[in-house]
Amino acid sequence: MPWSKGSTTKLDDGVLICPHHHRLVHTDDWAIRLNRVTDRIEYRAPGSLIWRTNHRWRP
Repeated sequence: MPWSKGSTTKLDDGVLICPHHHRLVHTDDWAIRLNRVTDRIEYRAPGSLIWRTNHRWRP
């Protein structure tokens, strides 16, 4: 849930994404999270139940 809808803002769960994908997250209801087990960024498309891993991101 985005900050604008009542979520908190913490550096620990922040994810850097480009401006284009940032807009998609807000306008098309994409979801992004940091998987704390694998330490990888995951995303979920609108209407999907499947979380996918961003394999291009490197910590």
